[in-house]
Amino acid sequence: LPHEGTLELELVNDDLNTHCALLPSNGDNQFIWLVNHSRGTASLNLDGPGYYWYGSPTGNDEGRGLIGAIVVMGEAPPEARLDRPPQPRP
Repeated sequence: LPHEGTLELELVNDDLNTHCALLPSNGDNQFIWLVNHSRGTASLNLDGPGYYWYGSPTGNDEGRGLIGAIVVMGEAPPEARLDRPPQPRP
């Protein structure tokens, strides 16, 4: 995402196994259960820059690669910055 805000996400389970999604959102994580050949939607509130990881914690789904990241671009707020001299920007 180019900046913080609300992300509307649609998830599709198109196989014969049941999965779930544990998704980041400010205030509380969201959990969506996805039975065989089903869909789910989530509205995620991501209020700052960073990496937001999500996955399917059932069975060994994460071990098989059912994980991902949402990257929110932007600058860190002044209170979160390190006390060091300015660095060259690309």
